[in-house]
Amino acid sequence: MEERPVYKWKINFHIEDVKLDKTWGKNNLVFFPKVEKRPNWSDKNDIFGYCRIETAGDNQEEAERKGKEIIEGVVASCSVSTGFETLQINYIQPPQVENETELKAMNLPVTRNIGPITLYASRDLTANDLDLSYAFFEKVKVNPNVKELLLAMNWFQRATAYRDPYDRFIAFWISFNAFYNLFYPNPSTDDDATKMEHLAKNLFEENEAQKLVIDMNQVVSKLTSAKGIYLSTSGNTDWADKLEESMKNSDFRDALHYALRCIYGIRKTLFHGDRDTKEKEKKAIQDVNPMLKQIIRRSLLKYVNGKI
Repeated sequence: MEERPVYKWKINFHIEDVKLDKTWGKNNLVFFPKVEKRPNWSDKNDIFGYCRIETAGDNQEEAERKGKEIIEGVVASCSVSTGFETLQINYIQPPQVENETELKAMNLPVTRNIGPITLYASRDLTANDLDLSYAFFEKVKVNPNVKELLLAMNWFQRATAYRDPYDRFIAFWISFNAFYNLFYPNPSTDDDATKMEHLAKNLFEENEAQKLVIDMNQVVSKLTSAKGIYLSTSGNTDWADKLEESMKNSDFRDALHYALRCIYGIRKTLFHGDRDTKEKEKKAIQDVNPMLKQIIRRSLLKYVNGKI
């Protein structure tokens, strides 16, 4: 069989309004800082970079898919591993052939399709941030559940970029739903509540659950004060009462479980009710978003790294 020619592609990208401390590169992925000097105004810090991909043959779609997976994967990993807010990919530049002269000498076709890619971040990136992110992404790629992990991570990253509390909550919940289905031993069976309880009581050690709920103590206090709102389907169990009781008894994995049951009650109202909810429900969504974010982030870190 005739060996197909190797096409070498380069995908350039640009991150707006964010500073990077120094050039960073890993396995054909490079980020480098750039400062634009502007008269009578502050310096504009941007990041530029590129990703290199090879394909066997003139397959631009394959090159774009591979490059996009790496760029999106590292950006999502950055959101998870560093807690980075609003790191957002707007669009990705189609790959450009780098070995064009070599290919033309062989009378082979070269595809041309140029367009910009822009990323946006709300704070400065460091080379250490990117080292952590890439190491995390490398572990995700070799995980048997890579597809499900990337789904959860990409929705998590998307949620951090949203400013509207409803959109933020919905995206966080899609991410969380993808993860607790992945973590449950029989994902096609049992209901969401059972899967969330399994996560709370089996993914985290007691001290890890304690740190999570204590770090989110303000959110927990707001949930425990909402008596009579977060009830079981039968109406016989008040999850806010259960949460308060478990906190008093220092049963932190139970506390995490009951906090999730309260948040799940908000999810049911939002997903199955009217988007134009009352002011009380809107405030509840704003209150729980930080805790939901931390639960997802620490779940992903524990599952992939074995530690938070």
